[in-house]
Amino acid sequence: MYESLNLEPVAVFRVFLLGGDLEALGNQFKKWTFNSLFKALLWVINIFGDR
Repeated sequence: MYESLNLEPVAVFRVFLLGGDLEALGNQFKKWTFNSLFKALLWVINIFGDR
């Protein structure tokens, strides 16, 4: 459980860093990527909000 949660943001950022084509990843992976990216975005907003 924790391993998958730790790997999600890494996989999302890796896709963007490598310039991966989201269309080629499939519909399920695109949904998963969007959800993970949204969680990461909220996490970043919370960090800057606290500071």
